[in-house]
Amino acid sequence: MFYFFSYLHASNEGSRMNHIFSKGDFFQVPDGTLVQTIIGPQDIYNAGFSPLTEVNLAYGKIHAKTTSLIHLHPCVSQITHVISGSIKITMQVPFEQSYTLELRQGQSIVTPKNTFFQLNNPFDHECIVQYIVTPAFLFQQDATGSILYNDAVTFGKIWADVDALYKKQLPTLENFSEKRTKVLQEMFASSSTTSPAR
Repeated sequence: MFYFFSYLHASNEGSRMNHIFSKGDFFQVPDGTLVQTIIGPQDIYNAGFSPLTEVNLAYGKIHAKTTSLIHLHPCVSQITHVISGSIKITMQVPFEQSYTLELRQGQSIVTPKNTFFQLNNPFDHECIVQYIVTPAFLFQQDATGSILYNDAVTFGKIWADVDALYKKQLPTLENFSEKRTKVLQEMFASSSTTSPAR
């Protein structure tokens, strides 16, 4: 599927997407889970093509008996598709009631932007998920591993606290889109020493 999106994007600009992309290694993200980029905008840019910023694809690994931090994506929407295992996902629109869905292999959910989201694997086996994110999820680190930008904002693990924490962070979240636009412009304006967007 990601080849289809890439080809359409490139063909609209009059060039062919004649490149095979390989997935990277799993790395831990601030919510406590592991992510493996399959293809993202920086990967396409590094291959010499115009960056595809509309969508990206990644795998997630949630170990058995693990719960992620509650997090929110202010600017992106995400489809989570279960490749193997099972997972419980709790979501909440700010200031509304949270709800939990249990997904099994082959099932998917959509998390719209600005929705609280938490992954919980109470089961005995790890769960592998596929993330399809639009616009493309951005995550940048410098050479020391310090986070320069993350499309996710974390809110701890306690659902009773999220609305108060959200209110506290609201001024920052209101400017998130502007910050994201600036990061994208800088990312592709020069050859950066930061790691690829994830």
